[in-house]
Amino acid sequence: MPELAEILSADRIIDLKSEDKEGALSELVAVLAERSDRVLNKDALLRAILEREQLLSTGIGIGVAIPHAMIPEVTNWVMAVGRSHKGIDFGALDEKPVRIIVMIAASDKHSRGEYLKFLASLMQRFQSKGFRRTVMFAKTPADIFRAFLADQKDES
Repeated sequence: MPELAEILSADRIIDLKSEDKEGALSELVAVLAERSDRVLNKDALLRAILEREQLLSTGIGIGVAIPHAMIPEVTNWVMAVGRSHKGIDFGALDEKPVRIIVMIAASDKHSRGEYLKFLASLMQRFQSKGFRRTVMFAKTPADIFRAFLADQKDES
């Protein structure tokens, strides 16, 4: 499984301006494309993310969504985090607004099993109300980044 320090950076953690699902997804794709050399085609990534959302919302409940895609236009694992203090209607499983969106993109050459294991580990991490609160109320992107890294160490 990838190390978070290798796929996430504080400059890819943002407070979202968009108030709707498609806008928030577009914002995060733009962050990945502009702040990482791992995304070769921004439009292809956005298309893949939106197509995945049409199948089933990645809003897992408890105020969290984890949109994701594995496509050839991404060279390696990359991740961005968006935060919405107002909440966004995401069609989440619990029908509540989403406040934290963690977007993951990876190459389609990666193992599907490893990919699913990583998604599951993120979902498990967000089961902790304390972790969700830390992410929501952190003062800076660097604080959120440190929370992700500290939490990953706790899992080891």
